[in-house]
Amino acid sequence: MVSFRLFMRRKTRVILLSFILFSLVVLLVLAYVNYRLRSSIKVGFSSERGVELRIDNVHYSGTRDGRRAWDLEAERATRYEKEDRTILDRVRMVFFSGDDSSYVLIADRGEYMEGDGLVKVSGNVTVTSEEGYSLRTETLTYSTALKEIKTDDPVEIDSPFMNVKGVGLVIDVEEGRFSVLKDVRTVLRDALI
Repeated sequence: MVSFRLFMRRKTRVILLSFILFSLVVLLVLAYVNYRLRSSIKVGFSSERGVELRIDNVHYSGTRDGRRAWDLEAERATRYEKEDRTILDRVRMVFFSGDDSSYVLIADRGEYMEGDGLVKVSGNVTVTSEEGYSLRTETLTYSTALKEIKTDDPVEIDSPFMNVKGVGLVIDVEEGRFSVLKDVRTVLRDALI
């Protein structure tokens, strides 16, 4: 009987020691994963006057009526103190319309005014759609409230069926319609229908 008790004590110690070692390994793995996740997000506080926060590799989304309305990605975001303004570098935005199609906007720079719901982009601005349309211009402004993209700059729009050049543009993202405002020149392409 004594040897059975001794055997059970040793077995209990081995099980308890194994459980403790297993718990330590799990804690070390969780600590490492947490460290890796934190190190992938870079947040910097700048001594530059007026800068509140700088963040690399930004992803931000907006919803409307319970569904995703837009996604914004940027290489860097700089939030300015006491201003409702964030400056963005290397911007990529995806807009989702009511019919589940999407538009992708790419620009060198951007500015996001959260209170006004405005995103202004500039520098090598392109917008492409799933239907094969592409737009090129120098500046665009997107209103999250109106779901509208606008510019007063020269624009060029290409599609499989036509090329349109003009000055000024309004795009209704929800309806998927656009209007070139003035000095419009359109070249239709031959297309097999």
